[in-house]
Amino acid sequence: MSDAVTEDRLTVSKGGPSGPYLMLPVRRLDEVRAVLDKHRVTYWPDETAVALDGKNFITFLSFGRNGNAVAVQAILDAAQ
Repeated sequence: MSDAVTEDRLTVSKGGPSGPYLMLPVRRLDEVRAVLDKHRVTYWPDETAVALDGKNFITFLSFGRNGNAVAVQAILDAAQ
């Protein structure tokens, strides 16, 4: 999957202290959640969104410490 506006690939971070995560535009959240739900991927959406440039709001999905960044990335890539 990619951002429809910038055409940048949605990339799963390999993680930090709380595991892998995905930073994505809010406008893509429902679509991404549907794909992850279909594949029964466990995730936690961030309840807040920030505007990095004053107009495009960004949010995060966390996959937890046991999340598999490679597997989630493969699911998103296949969902083109």
